[in-house]
Amino acid sequence: MKPYSPFIPIISKGKLTLTLGLHDATGRRHGGALVLSLLLLLMVGIMSGTLLLIQLRRGRVKLDYMNKIAAYYGAEGALNYAVEQVWDGFLQANGGSPASLTNFRQYLDSNSVLDIKPDSWVAVPSNSLQLTGGAAASVSVLRTDEPTRTELRFRSSVTVLSHTETLESVYRIEGEPFEGFEFGLLSNNVSCIFCHTKIDSVNKFDGGPYERVRVASLESMLIRTDCDSTIAGTLYVMNKLMDKSGTVLADLSSTTLQGYTFTDGMIDPSSTTLISPTPAPLGSDGNPLPGYNLYMSYPTTPANQSDGSVPQDFPSVFLDSNLNRLVDDAEFAQVSGIAGGSVSGFGYVIPKSSSFGGTSLAISNPVSGQGLIDGNLILTGTASSPIRIDGKLAVDGDVVIKGTVQGSGSIIARGNIYIAGDLTYNDEVSGGKRLYGTAADGTTNRLALAAGGNVLVGDYLTPKGGSLTSDTSIMTGNSANGFGFTISQLSIFNRREWQKTQPTLPGPGGIAVTNSTYDPAYKPKYYQIDPSSPVWVFKNSKTVWDAVNQTWIGSEHPSTFTDMISITPGAGATTTILNPSTSWITAKQLKDFWIEDNANRPYGSDFKVDALLYTDSSIYTMARTGSNTLGQLILNGALVARDVGVLAAGGLEINYDVRVKELMNIRDTAKVTMVRTVMVRKSPTFTTYY
Repeated sequence: MKPYSPFIPIISKGKLTLTLGLHDATGRRHGGALVLSLLLLLMVGIMSGTLLLIQLRRGRVKLDYMNKIAAYYGAEGALNYAVEQVWDGFLQANGGSPASLTNFRQYLDSNSVLDIKPDSWVAVPSNSLQLTGGAAASVSVLRTDEPTRTELRFRSSVTVLSHTETLESVYRIEGEPFEGFEFGLLSNNVSCIFCHTKIDSVNKFDGGPYERVRVASLESMLIRTDCDSTIAGTLYVMNKLMDKSGTVLADLSSTTLQGYTFTDGMIDPSSTTLISPTPAPLGSDGNPLPGYNLYMSYPTTPANQSDGSVPQDFPSVFLDSNLNRLVDDAEFAQVSGIAGGSVSGFGYVIPKSSSFGGTSLAISNPVSGQGLIDGNLILTGTASSPIRIDGKLAVDGDVVIKGTVQGSGSIIARGNIYIAGDLTYNDEVSGGKRLYGTAADGTTNRLALAAGGNVLVGDYLTPKGGSLTSDTSIMTGNSANGFGFTISQLSIFNRREWQKTQPTLPGPGGIAVTNSTYDPAYKPKYYQIDPSSPVWVFKNSKTVWDAVNQTWIGSEHPSTFTDMISITPGAGATTTILNPSTSWITAKQLKDFWIEDNANRPYGSDFKVDALLYTDSSIYTMARTGSNTLGQLILNGALVARDVGVLAAGGLEINYDVRVKELMNIRDTAKVTMVRTVMVRKSPTFTTYY
């Protein structure tokens, strides 16, 4: 037998062909089908292996994706859990409602959930957080305090098997923007203003239609029934409207105050007419209908303020972190740190340890400053050499200012601001017409002045019957130096503060009645002309407390020292002084400045101020009838303060300038909100098997 051979050579027509198969001795083939089957099985195996590898890879990709999703949403959930721990803990600590920014910072400093000190990362416990698959979360938070807000940066990392996701989210805790600069006049208490007053808009100078002006009083408004006053817009009375004796008025029908007709909030000079303001009726929802020129008992809840928002308080231009109603070093530093403007003119920077020796503001000494002015500032300008301002300036002291201004900016004083004469824009005059707010070179002219103390416009020192031309005729707040308008007004403002600290007040017949405005936790702020003077409160036998209407009934204002009482402020109370707080300048020198201004003023020339004036304390504006102003004062801008006293018997004109509101960015931090500003996904880390 011949052995089997898989290859048998076959010669056919001169060609050699190899055939596959097993052949026996006779040459017949065997097993070809078996070989083909083996080859087919091999191919099927290769394909199956490939499919298996593909499936395994697909499963791994799917698993990685699922891990990625689980880690991402786990990190987001852990981050939200940490935010909820902090914010809900704060709300619960304050009875379920947000409190002030200061309260929030105090809560972060020390609480039962997690102490979060500034400028360092703190781990947030997440023991109660359960994630899918038993994944663990790592969460931390970084606190950063800024002048008007606190930022919390949360960082959350979660790992699921081999995949880690990290998220960062920044939350800003801050107050709502203060909307008081939407008003031409806004104050807690309005008195001695609506005697001879016209409130309008600077846009009237253009001659075309313009937006109505808004005016509001938050606590009380006294008005004389025979007043000669107009408002080109809307008046909001939040609390009580009273006549000069304190009798509550239901509306303005018994007065001679008038308004203007307007449509959709716009006044058209070609068609508007004077009308007696009519209170807005209530809609079906119980809220007043919008578009009227008088709102009585306007709602305090923002959601119900159907004709626009009206603020309920006056936040300090410096964040009052410790709630002592004063400007402390750290509070001033927060604002001065972001003041980057510039100013130049004539004057001086007087260091706090020095004093000014002059008696005149006819100064030729150049002065300039950038950002922070470390000391007290005297600043003047003329039409040919105006005060030039650009941006925000912070002054660590008082400011004395007068003259011509060019540019756009704001000056924020830690102390008081004294306007010692006309303060007007260096506007172009073309064809005998002033181009309001625009200089000859096209520069926009805008100015805002804000004080941590008080704003004094004009001569607030001369007593009633005193000499306007003698620098020894000066009120000090003591009876030996005379009584006058300033003392009268501050005693009224002090009474509003004092009454909130008294559980009972003298009612009719001298019988004590319960005071429903009493707040045992209230911290009053009182006014004094000078540190040596008593704290005066308007209270005499002719004024009694009306417990039903929560008003004082009796005289409109005190006339002598015997109409007032002196009090000793209790614990927690603060006082703010109208005179310069240090000896850098004296009241006598201030009086000299006003004497000089009056001597150089043409007879019958109005006292003019172009600026937004703001403070969370008091503003006194005075144009005296015995001066060359004849008691006439024109303010182009806005007058916004906790308490406002105006003496302008010859006539007061306020023309609201909407442009100046952009110069003051103040937030009402009495109630804060938490808002997420950004969320960032960090580059993930993972291991993938292929």
